Amino acid sequence: MGKYLFDNKGQAAITKFYEKNKPEKFDKKQQVKALREKMLKNKKNTDK
Repeated sequence: MGKYLFDNKGQAAITKFYEKNKPEKFDKKQQVKALREKMLKNKKNTDK
């Protein structure tokens, strides 16, 4: 933590902050599935 030292309470607050602000994991399978469903919907709408 560099030159700053925190007690247990401060360390817990920092850990909680970083867990809350951590970006979600990138799930390629879910993204591909969502894009495929979107494409199929668009295809159905344009076929009519």
